[in-house]
This record gives sequence, structure tokens and C-alpha cells, in this order.
Amino acid sequence: MRFFLWIVKVALSCWCLSFAVKNTDMVAVRYYLGYQWDAPLVLVLLVFFCLGVLVGIAASPHANAAPAPRAGGVADLLDLSDRHRGLPLRFTTRRAGRW
Repeated sequence: MRFFLWIVKVALSCWCLSFAVKNTDMVAVRYYLGYQWDAPLVLVLLVFFCLGVLVGIAASPHANAAPAPRAGGVADLLDLSDRHRGLPLRFTTRRAGRW
């Protein structure tokens, strides 16, 4: 299986290299106000592909993002977990009109 993956990687690399060699024609990317960028087609494709990857990563949810709040019940209100063991309990009350 590992040998097969190496063959696939080499074939894909050769295909990408041949694509780059075949698309070296200069293209003009025109902006507003008469600005223009002249570059090889392959470079323009690479730049816009990388920009798309960055936008996709920025738009996707990350593993280090804050977790979604849990649906709590009485156990969450009482907070009977071990992390508060040994600490004095503080009870707070709400008064009408104040938090």
C-alpha cells in the first residue's frame, strides 16, 4: 500500500509539473483604475488557489475554538464537580430589579 501511495504521489507531481510547463504564457490581471498585473498563468493560478485555501481555513471552525455551551440542568446550577472541592461555597441571590 505504501508503494502504491508513492507511485500516486510521483504521478501527481509529474502531472502538476507538466501543467506548469504548459501554462507559462503571460496573462494580464486587470484591476480597477487602470492597474494591471502581468504574470505567468501558472503563478496567477497558484496565488488564487492559495488565497482560496486561506479563506477556507479562516472560515472553517477550528478545534481550539470555544466549545458550545452545554444544555444544563440542576447539576450545572449546583456545580457539584470536583474542581470546587475544598473551596467554600458561595450562594448568591437575585433581588428584584438587580442582577
